[in-house]
Amino acid sequence: MQVFLSDTHFSDASIGDKSNIPGRAFTCLRDDLLSIINHADTRIRDVEIVLLGDVFDTLRTAAWRRPGPMPWDPRDQAMQERVSNILSGIIHANDQAFAVLRGLKQDFMEMAAPGKSVQNVRITYIPGNHDRNVNWFPETRAMAAAALGLESSEKFPTELFSEEYRVIARHGDIYDVTNNVAPGQASCLGDAVVVTLINTFPVRLEHHLKGSGRIPKWIIETASELDHLRPAQAIPAWINALRDEIHRREPQQGPDLIRAVDNAWGDAVAAFLDEPYVKSLDHAWNPFEPVDALKLLLKVPLGMTEDLGKLITRLGLGAGIGNVYLKAAGNEEKIRSGQADHVIYGHTHAATQLAINGHESDAQPQIYFNTGAWRKTVNQTLLDSPHSHDRRFVAWQIMAYAILYKPGENRRHRHEMWSGTRG
Repeated sequence: MQVFLSDTHFSDASIGDKSNIPGRAFTCLRDDLLSIINHADTRIRDVEIVLLGDVFDTLRTAAWRRPGPMPWDPRDQAMQERVSNILSGIIHANDQAFAVLRGLKQDFMEMAAPGKSVQNVRITYIPGNHDRNVNWFPETRAMAAAALGLESSEKFPTELFSEEYRVIARHGDIYDVTNNVAPGQASCLGDAVVVTLINTFPVRLEHHLKGSGRIPKWIIETASELDHLRPAQAIPAWINALRDEIHRREPQQGPDLIRAVDNAWGDAVAAFLDEPYVKSLDHAWNPFEPVDALKLLLKVPLGMTEDLGKLITRLGLGAGIGNVYLKAAGNEEKIRSGQADHVIYGHTHAATQLAINGHESDAQPQIYFNTGAWRKTVNQTLLDSPHSHDRRFVAWQIMAYAILYKPGENRRHRHEMWSGTRG
């Protein structure tokens, strides 16, 4: 049995709303998997838990605001020390969750019903775009391996192919034009968006709110949710929605508070656009790069951002979701050659199961799964509201995972996909 989950985004809780998924969530996962192992229709001797990227969130931290190397700087001793310190903070802040993960092997062997003993349990870790730097140094690989209970701290793979389970799996950031690392690059535009824009906006906002004479707690709490927003091109629309919400809830002090939001956002955008690394991604000979689309989106008046964001998405210049990943799954070499029936990605934070191809024969259909996330997400409403001050973003917590069975493990099923939300 192979179990895939991704995008836990464990952080050091130094920034944003400081939310991390609790260890009890993995206890629930353990109990769910034990119920499958103990079922009369299953015969499972091997369990592989595949952590499909963005497990450790080394970008979402206040550490990058302090003097020192940035994610796009050389991988020298100073960078190793910075990443090691960030990773140490993440592991410490989430020790309970990691303890549950490390204990799965013993739990499955000891808690299985008579005659249902599991012989082999292993965890496979594939880094994503928020934890790719964990793979850069032997020290950080050893720290990650120890936290997850891995047998080896050799360089972690970027994809998994299993002939037994006929699956090809990867995080999926390579299909996102904002987060794909180009050849010869150490980083990507998405890293700069997180570190210099998303991480700094709440701090800048609190500073400007102090100047207005009053800091409504709900505004700071709302600003801290910015990190949970997907995709990046929705950020200006989210800022606009925050301004509308202030206008509605703070009618007397509204103008001063909105001015603070505008000034904080303007400062964050200016710092982002002035970052030398961001400038290096903008080539004069190509006006249609992802950085050009993002610059345009950040510079236009806030009232125009929503329509412009939709246009950028249609042109394929923003972070790819939906059909982009389905097409990528259909183009996987293992799928085209018939060596795999399943493609599994993470990254999008949207749990998905879609058919790629069907067969007229008895061969298995080919299916694309996305493992969603294990965290809070902020989601833009899909339909226009006739009321200008209606909330246009809604938050909820999500948890999802996919299961594959090889022949003989489950009499009834080849796969399962489970997801849930709480709001």
